[in-house]
Amino acid sequence: MPKVDRAGIFHAIPTDAGVDCEGDAVVVKFAFKLTEEKVDGTFYNIEGENLDATNWVFMFRKDGEVGKPFLALYDIFPQWDGLELPWFQDADLSNHTVQLTIGLNDAGDRFDVQFMNPYGSTGGGGGVTHADDATKKRIDAQVGSTLRALAPPGRAAAPQPTAPKPAPAPAAPVATPSTPPTAAPPATPGDSTLDEAWATFSRACPADFPQDEQEAIWFTIIAKLFKGKSQDDLTPAEWGKMNAECVANIPPF
Repeated sequence: MPKVDRAGIFHAIPTDAGVDCEGDAVVVKFAFKLTEEKVDGTFYNIEGENLDATNWVFMFRKDGEVGKPFLALYDIFPQWDGLELPWFQDADLSNHTVQLTIGLNDAGDRFDVQFMNPYGSTGGGGGVTHADDATKKRIDAQVGSTLRALAPPGRAAAPQPTAPKPAPAPAAPVATPSTPPTAAPPATPGDSTLDEAWATFSRACPADFPQDEQEAIWFTIIAKLFKGKSQDDLTPAEWGKMNAECVANIPPF
């Protein structure tokens, strides 16, 4: 099929999808057939032109942050549980329409996908490769815990933050004439708990802020501050860091 030869907003269906490692980077690759083009506010069928396009979605930006195009995959593909990237190359996406915004690349020599959005959105290369078993394991080792932290609650194993079960209190020492009672050592300064960090975080969010968006920001901050860890892995000292720094990492509302 010929490559797309003009800028615009299009509807498209994936004809292929795969995941791969480009050096240290994890990438989800898509190939699309363009089905409709938006002209003067109306979409018209262009399947007869057999135009195609490709889009590579990298999980992390160069600064180590999870990229917005990657986070958008949760909305574009709501049937994805968010836990494993190889799902994309195993799933049948032939009936799943997305919206693509296509424009000239920075060099001005070809038209590339600039944005990928859910079907009906009002917002604005190379072939697809597929991970083999070894690459799947490598991807899971690199980003598996980050995916589990980022995945929206209800799709992934990561639930809305809940208080961990407290450990049983140790028995108090028995006082004797020669051995006075020993006071418990004070908590390490800076230690905290999930509940305390969540309370700090939620107080900084608007009262009418949707719960699912609030939780998505929470897990994004955890992924940013503790790369490779989920909330279940954090120590009291790390919860102290989360409690101290979560508000500063909340994006503007």
